Amino acid sequence: MVLLEHVAARFAARVVDRHPCGDHTLFVGEVLVFSLDEHAPLIFFGGRYGSVAACSTAGPSFAANHD
Repeated sequence: MVLLEHVAARFAARVVDRHPCGDHTLFVGEVLVFSLDEHAPLIFFGGRYGSVAACSTAGPSFAANHD
């Protein structure tokens, strides 16, 4: 089992079902263990990676990562 470092969350799950979807397979899993860390989540949207940034007056906002 591979565990990634510096991640926002980790899940351990078992596969309970598989569904063929064209040239892909959709796996349905049952979460057995979950852990949460203090790292900010990474988001992929609109073909780019970004992160969530808290704003004290307007709530959370999306900040694009241009790396």
